[in-house]
Amino acid sequence: MKLKISSGILKNSNLLVPKSAKPVKAIVKQSAFNYLGEAIKNKMIIDLFAGSGNIGIEAISRGAKFTTFVEQDYSAYKTIQENLVNLNIEGKAEVIHQDVLKYLGSCESKYDLIFADPPYTNPSNHFLKTVYMVCKNNSILIYFNKTGKNPVVENMKILETRTFGDSGYSIYKYQNPSSK
Repeated sequence: MKLKISSGILKNSNLLVPKSAKPVKAIVKQSAFNYLGEAIKNKMIIDLFAGSGNIGIEAISRGAKFTTFVEQDYSAYKTIQENLVNLNIEGKAEVIHQDVLKYLGSCESKYDLIFADPPYTNPSNHFLKTVYMVCKNNSILIYFNKTGKNPVVENMKILETRTFGDSGYSIYKYQNPSSK
């Protein structure tokens, strides 16, 4: 499978894809990044269920300050590392080999933009209840999912949903309850 970065300083760069990954369709990725526009520049990003690193690397290409990738599958974890080295951007990222739920429970960092692409066949309800723990106030979550799925995400307000055939994404905004 061929996977390319669609825009930014790494445009048209090829990515390696592990067998275990099911990358977000190009049209879905393009739409999500078009929605974000310039809001991605100089932001701290986390790419959960990172797979090949496609989404987080696209964020770096478009001007993100730093991206943290979290991936449990060892082959995917190694592939992300290899993609970062091949693109000479390893200083703009870190790759965590850990279960996403365990990472969320122990993480002390906060992020401006959160990308999550959990397996469509087994999305985690617990993830939806804990993802806010890594959010700064007014953080945005882009949650890739099956069409028609708009789950409630703890402490977040849904802003929009976009669908493309059998896949799409929902956009949520976190507002710290103590800052209201």
